[in-house]
Amino acid sequence: MIDLEHLAKEFEKLHDALPTLRERVSKMEEWQRAHPDIHRLEKEGVATAFTAANIALSTAKEEIERRLLSGNKLREQIESERGSFVARELYDREHDALGQEIVDVRNQFVEERNLYVTREMHDKEHEQLHMDISDLRKSRDTGSGERTILEKLWPFIMAGLTGIIGHFWR
Repeated sequence: MIDLEHLAKEFEKLHDALPTLRERVSKMEEWQRAHPDIHRLEKEGVATAFTAANIALSTAKEEIERRLLSGNKLREQIESERGSFVARELYDREHDALGQEIVDVRNQFVEERNLYVTREMHDKEHEQLHMDISDLRKSRDTGSGERTILEKLWPFIMAGLTGIIGHFWR
């Protein structure tokens, strides 16, 4: 005979487990309904990621193109300017020659210094000449009639002054 008590206990266990099973079944059904959406969202996510990657790649390509173009322009500028620069050796040689020429001129000036008149000396002589001319005009205007030594030597003084000024203004 069948043990009914045992079956009753088993039935109760199963009956007690029914809410849990229902909950599990409902979760499985819900998962099955949502599963296509999950795959659709995954596909959309992958598509979005590919789109973002393509945009980033295109931006990177544009940036590389811009940099390469800038580099090419710089290279072209360097190539065009290359002939306009002087070689370092030539520059150094010419610079040293000019430096030596300056030293030579300075030494020559020091040796011949007594032949030159400073600006201060020139200004003093010029002022003195203006005073002499003013005095001569005054004496002329007073009508003394007699020529002073300065009046007699005036052409020679002007010629000398012109020579001195001409010597410095070369």
